Formats: sequence, C-alpha cells, structure tokens
Amino acid sequence: MKFIFILLSFLTTSVFCFAQKGKVEGKVTDAKTGQPLSGVSVIIAGSQKGTSTDIDGHYILNFEGVTSTSLIFSYNGVTQQINDVLITNNGITYQNLALEQRNKTEETVVVRAVSNARKETAASLITFQKNTNTV
Repeated sequence: MKFIFILLSFLTTSVFCFAQKGKVEGKVTDAKTGQPLSGVSVIIAGSQKGTSTDIDGHYILNFEGVTSTSLIFSYNGVTQQINDVLITNNGITYQNLALEQRNKTEETVVVRAVSNARKETAASLITFQKNTNTV
C-alpha cells in the first residue's frame, strides 16, 4: 500500500514539474504617433483571462502548460487578434503591437444656443438691489 502511495505521489509531482511555464510581455503603441497606449485590454483567446496595459503601454501574461496561444487586443472599439504566439519554456516571449485606431467618420455636430437672459447694465442691477425690500 505504501508503495502505491509513493508511486502515485511521484507521478503526480513529476507531471507538474514538466508543465511548461512562460511569460508573454510587450508594449502596445499607437500606430500613427508611436505613443504608448494605456488601458488596452489583452485577453487570451478562448478564455476570460487577461490583463490591461499600464500607463507606459506594457503588459505581462503568465502561462503554464501552454505552448502557443492567441491574444486579442481591444481599445476604444478597435480589436486586433494575434495568432500563434509561441511560449518558450521558462522564458519570456516579447509581443509588441502598434495598434491602428479608427478614424471618426460621424457627421459634424452643430450646437446652437439661444439666450433669453436679461441684458442689463451693472448700474441698473445695483439700483434694482437697492430698491428691493429683501436683501
């Protein structure tokens, strides 16, 4: 019985030791200006796991037991997917992206205002205040 328990524990720990671990990290920038984009969602395709970029546009994703994956980048309605990102064992894979944002194609908005305010001089307002019973 002890022998079976020791054998099972050895096999269980050896499986976890051989699981591939790695990181994917990179920087997301604007394609036009080259400025880093903060708040870009980086999601692992087919799962709910992911992260977002920091103020400098950097992100880091940790993987375990995976050799390749697809990443989905989303920012202000623009979505871009990168397929077949290879994850090296105990290493770091760098995946930078220059995200091209959409141009605004909506029509022009015109704002018009009409004022019904009384147009009075400062002297007439002071006279009004002096003649008012409640101050």
